[in-house]
Amino acid sequence: MIQPGQTGTAPAEADSAAPPDLNHIYCCNPDLALCGADVSTHPIVGIDDADCVVCLDLEDDECADCGE
Repeated sequence: MIQPGQTGTAPAEADSAAPPDLNHIYCCNPDLALCGADVSTHPIVGIDDADCVVCLDLEDDECADCGE
């Protein structure tokens, strides 16, 4: 625990890049999966190949960006 007057380092930010072994779903921004992962370097695959459980859970919800 850091005491008053001491300094410390903040925890490293979580890496938002998606693991390359998961296939995600996106809506209006092909670089951002529904789960929030950065998929800008991932190849585009068919929707039937999606296996990210968070994306699959959010698939039928309204998009926060475009409303679709």
